[in-house]
Amino acid sequence: MVSSDSRSSLRMRWALAALLPLLLLLHGVEAMSLHGHVGSDYRIFYDSVRRLLADPATLYAPDARESLQGYLYPPPAALLFLPLLLGSVEQGFAIASAVIVGCGVLSCLMWLSLTREALGLRRDWLAALVIVALATSTGAMLAVRQGQVGTIILFLCVAAVWLDSRGWPKLAGALIAAGCWIKIYPVLMLFWLFCRPQWRPMLTGFVIAAVGIPLVALVKVPPALYLDYFQTQLPAMSGRAIVHIDNQSVAAIVKRLDLPLEVYSLSYQTAPLPGWLRGGVVLAMLGAMAAIVLRVRRTGAPALTVASWATAIACLVAPLGWGHTYVLLFPLFVQLCRVSLARIETGEGWGEAVAIGLCYLALLPPGYHRLAIAEMLPGWAAQLFYARYAVAALVLLAISWRQLGREGKAVRPA
Repeated sequence: MVSSDSRSSLRMRWALAALLPLLLLLHGVEAMSLHGHVGSDYRIFYDSVRRLLADPATLYAPDARESLQGYLYPPPAALLFLPLLLGSVEQGFAIASAVIVGCGVLSCLMWLSLTREALGLRRDWLAALVIVALATSTGAMLAVRQGQVGTIILFLCVAAVWLDSRGWPKLAGALIAAGCWIKIYPVLMLFWLFCRPQWRPMLTGFVIAAVGIPLVALVKVPPALYLDYFQTQLPAMSGRAIVHIDNQSVAAIVKRLDLPLEVYSLSYQTAPLPGWLRGGVVLAMLGAMAAIVLRVRRTGAPALTVASWATAIACLVAPLGWGHTYVLLFPLFVQLCRVSLARIETGEGWGEAVAIGLCYLALLPPGYHRLAIAEMLPGWAAQLFYARYAVAALVLLAISWRQLGREGKAVRPA
């Protein structure tokens, strides 16, 4: 007789085999929708490099800190796109697109490998293909392919964890610092860093890179530009948020609660963030990271979970948590999917799988997608739909917390 566990595993594999071609078809449709198009986000980076080379003082637009439009990143990040000036805008975008997609796919595969090794799971290429196809078909991935750097930051964070697992802690720390000089989000990875046995050499690598990168960049980035960014640009930008629906950060969602639908679904206007909101977001961020560190230590679960929480929470707390920022949710999503599939093979985990599937559906449309019937819905329902990325992230974090087990026992599927 066939055991119930075997029947459950067989049903799961048939479901995965049926889902894979549908996901590949979805990828094809998304690729066709971007064909022949040069993303507006890419043009911002492309033009910023040209301005930096012509006159570094013009890197930041005069109204950037008020409008939150244009180049908003640390000065060295502009140099990331320097090689793309060798060709036309179209040629550069084609190269950037390949790098963006490659970093996203490779990050998912590396995280699957890390999850399998940390939890002692067997290698399963069918599950891996489906999970990677699921993650990279979300609206966040579609948006980041407009020319954003989200998957590059994602890759630096994932590569840091992967290198540490292979005995390269200094280089791992250096990659985290490199990510911070593109966008500040990877700084949350320091919580994971201090959970690792080799945190001292990792911190050494982080400090060396954090200091060395701006020193090397002095060739093209004058010190005055750093002063302008940290003294003027960053404080002003962190105190405001764009209220448009594509901004899926907690701060933007809270600000939208007082606005009519026709404003936040169409307008890119900015709104100042009150001190209590900024302080509350920071405290919630620190509290969540401290809590997951303590829970991982108490349960004996792999520190991998701390890193996946760090990138996921970055999506929620950034004042400009655009839809494309949610590619940083991939490690958590991939890890939960793989653990859930392993539990299904033992006849458990179907409830978690359904919850994760609903989160995937919430993440599938791009963040900027407007609901045709939004005007017909109650105000709270429209607000909920336009906060769906953040809600999905919170649900995934809750599932992750639950998967760590209860009463001090980590969940470790066979």
